[in-house]
Amino acid sequence: CSGGGGGGAIGGGGDGAAVDWTRVCIGDTLNMFFPMFKLYTQYSDQYDTMALTLSQLMGDDEDTAFAQRLHEAMQAHQQTGAFQGLLIQPIQRIPRYPMLLDRLIE
Repeated sequence: CSGGGGGGAIGGGGDGAAVDWTRVCIGDTLNMFFPMFKLYTQYSDQYDTMALTLSQLMGDDEDTAFAQRLHEAMQAHQQTGAFQGLLIQPIQRIPRYPMLLDRLIE
């Protein structure tokens, strides 16, 4: 965190303005991790293509060799539910970040 102390508004900018170090610290942390969010962009841009490809590989009755192997792999890793449910999680996670930030700032 670039600055001093804990949370709250603390004087210190030299110009007489109070600095909210909680927001500064969260901002610094976001700036550090921001490059990783590019992965979400790439993933979400290709999600529809991937979902269509997966659907084709699974087949209509999900009785293809691919579907069977995928089911075995999920069981081996103790994953329940549909594989598509795992693939949508990063897409669903994105809207949660603003809510998380709001809670952190409070």
